[in-house]
Amino acid sequence: MWLYRILTLILMFVNELRADLREDEISELVILGQCGHVCNIEKADDFIQISLGFMSKHKTRAKKVI
Repeated sequence: MWLYRILTLILMFVNELRADLREDEISELVILGQCGHVCNIEKADDFIQISLGFMSKHKTRAKKVI
């Protein structure tokens, strides 16, 4: 029963997050399977690849300040 409650809470969180992200034009939701709360450590290679890809896609050139 406790596992069902945990899964229900996770799904509620993910669905709420998806609803919030629909309004953000550049956001992306990536769910790493078999991973807990510390995805940047548990799935470091995947996290880095996804993060760098996102930053590369959305990079802007800084304006020179005089």
